[in-house]
Amino acid sequence: MTKYNKNNRYYKAMCEKVGEEFDEWLYRKYWDEELNSRDIAEIVYNKRKNGPNITRWMKKLEVPTRDRSSAVALQWKDNPTRVTEHTQRMKRMWVKDTDNRIRNKIIKVMQSEEYKEKQRVSKLGERNGMYGVTGKDHPHWNHELTEEDRLHSRKYPEYERWRKEVYERDDYTCQKCKSSRGGDLVAHHINGYHWDKISRVELDNGVTLCEKCHLEFHSIYGYGDNDLFQFAQFMDLTLTK
Repeated sequence: MTKYNKNNRYYKAMCEKVGEEFDEWLYRKYWDEELNSRDIAEIVYNKRKNGPNITRWMKKLEVPTRDRSSAVALQWKDNPTRVTEHTQRMKRMWVKDTDNRIRNKIIKVMQSEEYKEKQRVSKLGERNGMYGVTGKDHPHWNHELTEEDRLHSRKYPEYERWRKEVYERDDYTCQKCKSSRGGDLVAHHINGYHWDKISRVELDNGVTLCEKCHLEFHSIYGYGDNDLFQFAQFMDLTLTK
């Protein structure tokens, strides 16, 4: 792609208008100040409707733009008025929807695999509002459980950290079939959780399996007394016992 000629008189005119290199100014306004093309057009041309002109300038000057989902999210950021107006509008539409046409359309979209995947991704890692919230700070913390109860049911911060670290190390991928990434995963204890208490939250004692492979393992070797040699056999590895 040919670089835009910054000696062009139109570019120089825009530089004079903003008081600096126009491409750098555009980048700062768009990315650092999180303005959209219409906001920038209002500054440059005093007309919001000239947003397409700004978009063309950004394309010429190779200023990167947001993907569609990020652009939409930005429109709602710190905008309580828009949220309120949208809520009221949806309420009015809902009341008028006596034949369930709108409801059925929304339900159809929500049942699509594309929508489900977007929802799954939107809740991963730091995107999740409960990311990093564990122990007594978590809303599901049961104050009536004893420490022994927590150990037995595996509901304690160290275990949650261990589980997360196992998934991250294995790139959220089943280490048996390699085809199941994300979705229904299990952090499996190589040496059984109940008998090898010392290694309960040791990273090396965990491995990521999908639910199908996890059930397959336990259907062969049972529950409770599992060990490294069983797992090695399951993974078709060779170990000397």
